[in-house]
Amino acid sequence: MENFSYLIKCGAAASDITPDSSELPYLESLGRQRFGGILSPLHVRALVLQTGERTILFVNYELDKAPYPLETAERIAKRYGLDPKNIFMLAVHAHAMPVTGDRKKDGPNNIAAKPQEVIEATHRYEARILKIMEDTVDSAMRSVKPAVLRAGSGQSLINVDRKQWYFFEENGQPVSVLSLGSNRNTQIDHTVTVLRFDYEDGCPAAFFLNYPVHCSVMHGNSCCDGKMGISPDIAGSVSSALESKYPGSVALWISGAAGDINPILQTELYYPDPMTGKPHAERIPGDTTPLLRCMAGMLASDTEKVISEMKDNREILTDAVLGCTEAMITVAGKREPYKVRLRMLRIGNIVLLSASGELYASYAAAVKALLPDSPVILINHDSSNAFDSGYIPDDATLLADKVELPGLRDSDLLPGTFLPEFQKAIRTMYKDLFASHAA
Repeated sequence: MENFSYLIKCGAAASDITPDSSELPYLESLGRQRFGGILSPLHVRALVLQTGERTILFVNYELDKAPYPLETAERIAKRYGLDPKNIFMLAVHAHAMPVTGDRKKDGPNNIAAKPQEVIEATHRYEARILKIMEDTVDSAMRSVKPAVLRAGSGQSLINVDRKQWYFFEENGQPVSVLSLGSNRNTQIDHTVTVLRFDYEDGCPAAFFLNYPVHCSVMHGNSCCDGKMGISPDIAGSVSSALESKYPGSVALWISGAAGDINPILQTELYYPDPMTGKPHAERIPGDTTPLLRCMAGMLASDTEKVISEMKDNREILTDAVLGCTEAMITVAGKREPYKVRLRMLRIGNIVLLSASGELYASYAAAVKALLPDSPVILINHDSSNAFDSGYIPDDATLLADKVELPGLRDSDLLPGTFLPEFQKAIRTMYKDLFASHAA
């Protein structure tokens, strides 16, 4: 280890944010389902990175979305003298967990439309976990030490394109519908990317894990006497597995561009009706935790393979570079302007690009085509509770004749508008970020 140059500092911490017994009966999941119990605890994790005078902070909740991200980022920024744009408020976007935040334009998840008992319990839970989050950030800040950064990537085949065409007849006429399913013919990204930060004693301090998949194995589960059981899904299972294998470490699991990517196994199934060919959905009743153990176990194994094969790739930090820039894309929409905030972070020669919504998988390919000379990590759900970006589908999906996919009916996004601005923003941010630090 004495051969390494410690060009970066790192600190990390994790805390439990599982609902307590007074909150649990009144909290709701996506789609207004109530909970019957807790299958696994929930956590919030913080990762601090520093080079010179620059500090980047990642806060990652095992929730659907980070509650009140801009407000909390501002508060943390003032406390530590940070730039708010360097604070990433993320969530794993698992579905079997409490919905937080106001969600004013999120249909049934709008807190104002819920019963008073749900509103009160949700706000109590939010206040408690925001305090825990701030204490976790404090712990991470106090633990900052010189660290070595390693990076690696590999493959995991637990994800699949969830957009499937269905062909059938209705009133004697042929019909084609693009809906939820399992399309194994699509070439999607199966890349597992891992950043590993080691302290001087050689022990892992933190992991940053990135993989494109919805944490939806336990969506719609009925594990707790017919009611939904709270679960951090794939993200929480993989993070906990790594933290158990490497005691003292903190593992942040971050979603890649997975707006249209599901795990190959999950509680809720979508497939063509064998008689009619129409879209059919059903849920596996009872205990579906074996599905989660299978999906998370496979991804954890693939992640560990990446870690075990990491080399001493010190060229990642050829100089002490750590910087962030952002862009707000605004395009004309169906009813009102459609907005997406992008942020680009540079760690050495690694590029992290985050979006305030759910990028479809094709955008990962578009970014990597634009930046072929830099390792790129795509991040969904960056402060997504602060914006109404929702799903960010590609033009092929928007132009399909008949679409029955989540979130598209209410989307303001028009085909042909977002991609050119997205590509333009990527080029500009990349040029500005690398040029500013090259001087």
